[in-house]
Order: sequence, then structure tokens, then C-alpha cells
Amino acid sequence: YKRLLKVGLTLLPVLFILVSVYHTPFFVTPSDKELYELSIVKDIEGNFITTWSDSPRFYSAAIVSYAPIFYNSTSATGWAYLHATPEYWNLLKNMQQQFDARDCHGFKASLEMLNVEEVFSYGKANCEITSYCGLELKVQKGDACLYRV
Repeated sequence: YKRLLKVGLTLLPVLFILVSVYHTPFFVTPSDKELYELSIVKDIEGNFITTWSDSPRFYSAAIVSYAPIFYNSTSATGWAYLHATPEYWNLLKNMQQQFDARDCHGFKASLEMLNVEEVFSYGKANCEITSYCGLELKVQKGDACLYRV
């Protein structure tokens, strides 16, 4: 019994390390195109929000982290999940659903309730939807676009 316990306690950490290596992504060096597109973040001046992107390398949570750290920007989503009310998170979820459904009236109303001044979108389809909803294009670089509300 003790021998089995020793073997188990030895193999268990090895198993956890293998799982971690398999599931943890390696650091990705951005391409020149991605660096160019990412430079749009420096143009964010007001409280911003991102529309969700299908890109595995250019995703909303990364932008919400990058912009405040390097450019002192503020995001309506933020990272303080524990401090936000369920009503606030429902508003964020509804805003994204309205955006995806091209419900421009609902989307713009949600932006107003969230005090959003700018919308960062990534990907041709997302930029087109943001434009379709009548927001004012501020800057576009490649597949990244920044709109004023």
C-alpha cells in the first residue's frame, strides 16, 4: 500500500505537468501585420469595448488587457468579474448578442447604457457590422477598426 502511494505521488505531478504542457499555449510572436493592426490601440481615447473576434490570436480579452496596460485606456468590460453585478454582465452579453444579430438600435442603446465612447472591432465581418450600425470610423488598419459611438 505504501509503495503504491509513493508511486502515485511521484507520477501524479508528472501527469499534471504533461497536461499543463499540452494545454498551455506557447508565447506567440505577432507578425508584422498583427503589430500594424495592434497599433490601432494607441488611438483609443475614451471608454471602449471590443466586439468578439473569431481570431485565435486577436481576441477581445487580449485587447482589454493590452490597452489599459500600455495606453492607460479604460474598457467597459474590464477584468473585475467579482465586482460587477449580474445585471451589468447581462447587459454586456446582450450587447454582444445585439451586435451579432445586427440589431443596431439595441446595440447602440447598450453602448449608451455602458457609457462606451469607442468600439474596437477585429475582422472584416465585425468591422462591417460596426459600420452598418452607423458608428463613425475613427481609424482602420488592416482587419482592425476603431469606431466612435
